[in-house]
Amino acid sequence: QKGDMKRSEEYYERAILADPHDGEVLSQYAKLQWDVHKDQGRAEMYYDQAVQAAPDDWLVLSGCSCHSCLVPCLLAKIMMQCCHCMLDWMMMSR
Repeated sequence: QKGDMKRSEEYYERAILADPHDGEVLSQYAKLQWDVHKDQGRAEMYYDQAVQAAPDDWLVLSGCSCHSCLVPCLLAKIMMQCCHCMLDWMMMSR
């Protein structure tokens, strides 16, 4: 399984080289950096790039794992809450 993660990481890196403005790939790579390496700085860097690349893409904006990682979505940064809290708030305010 360790080899599979290494290959996944290599594929993400190739995809980012091919299109450095693909927000979804950047967001997924950020999540992998946190999930596999627990590298908060690197994960935040790629997640910030993802948000800059696709600021209107909700899949990118909600690509973090909030409670299990420290990489908050853009709305969470603004509201100083995790995105699960934001989603709960949005559902309650309907």
